[in-house]
Amino acid sequence: MDNALRQGLLFEDFSLGDAWVTPRQTVTGSDVADIAGLTGVPIETSPHGRQILPEAGVLAIATGLAWVRLGINEATAMAVLGMEEWEFVALVQVGDTIHVVQRVASLRESQSKRDRGVVKFSFAVRNQNDVICQQGIWVFLWSRKPSV
Repeated sequence: MDNALRQGLLFEDFSLGDAWVTPRQTVTGSDVADIAGLTGVPIETSPHGRQILPEAGVLAIATGLAWVRLGINEATAMAVLGMEEWEFVALVQVGDTIHVVQRVASLRESQSKRDRGVVKFSFAVRNQNDVICQQGIWVFLWSRKPSV
């Protein structure tokens, strides 16, 4: 489907507990080098001899998987308001394949602006063995259906 023609979900389309699983992405040596180059974080190797993707790289890939490739926010998410309780649980290494499990944790209508609401999603970045690598809450400002 053409991304320019997709329409995401509106605030009223969500229910507590709704969940989505993103596509998967395998981490490459290029991913590690790109993040190291952008952040200045030195490239590290695990005891098994595989390069470790810095935590910022895991977060960047997870953001792309959930924000761009999932599509529920196309033209409807207004802003990322923040992250809460973010934890770095397990390493991600070259060759690991990660995905995001995203679940609606809370919904709150805006009291001051009727055209938007706040959606909190619990995010769990998991590897190919379903081990949680990173997890936390992402908070978004989301468009509501127009008033009639």
